Amino acid sequence: PTPAVAELWRTVLVAVASCLSVLDKPSLRIGRLIVVVASAIYGTNFATVKMLDVAMPMEISAALRFSLAAAAVSIATFGREASEDSRNASGRTVAEQQHLLRERHAGLMAGAEIGFWYFLGYTCQSLGLETVAAGKSAFFNSLAVVVVPLLDATFKNKLLKKHDVMAVGLSTLGVGLLELGPAGLSISIGDLFAFGQTVFFGVGYWRLEDASQSHPTQSGRITVGQVGGVAVGSTVYAMIGALLEHNNLQDIIFSYYQWVEWFTDPFIVACLLWTGLISTAMALYLETVSLKVVSASELTLIMTSVSLWGAAFAYVTMGEMLSKSGMVGGLMILMGCVMGNATPKVKKEDEYNADVVDEEF
Repeated sequence: PTPAVAELWRTVLVAVASCLSVLDKPSLRIGRLIVVVASAIYGTNFATVKMLDVAMPMEISAALRFSLAAAAVSIATFGREASEDSRNASGRTVAEQQHLLRERHAGLMAGAEIGFWYFLGYTCQSLGLETVAAGKSAFFNSLAVVVVPLLDATFKNKLLKKHDVMAVGLSTLGVGLLELGPAGLSISIGDLFAFGQTVFFGVGYWRLEDASQSHPTQSGRITVGQVGGVAVGSTVYAMIGALLEHNNLQDIIFSYYQWVEWFTDPFIVACLLWTGLISTAMALYLETVSLKVVSASELTLIMTSVSLWGAAFAYVTMGEMLSKSGMVGGLMILMGCVMGNATPKVKKEDEYNADVVDEEF
């Protein structure tokens, strides 16, 4: 390469190394910024998935994008584990090694169960996006965090706190306004699917809390299980759908020319790469990095902004805009989510310390 090109590559490598060093040990301010970036990236998913599902079958696109995400997360996690094992293998006893393997397997299985619930949520999301505006679906998605205290009250006999009751009431009223159209209250099948994602994602968050507490050192394996579970579920769903629709193997796997058409379309390839590697795998990585310095309560609070990013991205890319009542309803849902999670208690009055936050979520 010419000296100019070599200097450019050197500058790029230095910049990448600097970013990685910042992500390795982020400050609290950088951690919060990382969560905001992850929220914005997540928010692009709704409009991108809706446009992608117009270009190719929904079940096929889901299987491909989650398989990409699962491959990326698995390579990163297993590579890190292999590096740690090579450094610490000589210092572990046989019993410690066996215990570590059992913990890793348990974390992976717990993540797979969560992935099953997420698979149902993502499937409902994709089916709903066929008829529901991307911004509207994004607000339904944010409502999932309100489901968690309801599940705690139902299955763990935990009393609902005042702010939880107010959050549920405000969010319910917001859903009503979101459904209010020019002809009055109208609920379509797409709306039911959009609400289904709320329930299934809420169950996934609820089970993730238990998994994180039961296997605190296996966040990587839990993440692999989550994304892998969604990928497997999406692939099986695609195969069953094709089997019910077609009668022979050639029709089930589609023709060679159909796959060539998809993978030579720059728009489809770009959407698959974005939703698989960026808005799923990378966003999960950024979320994990931020938890080094940001409390779970604050993370959940900031992540409620996903609905705003989703609505904004849908307006920019597709020109979709909610009605006035829909906007008010969406903001009420967002306020309900904030009310249900904005309850940190800090012991030091003059200094914020993420480690001493009462993580009620």
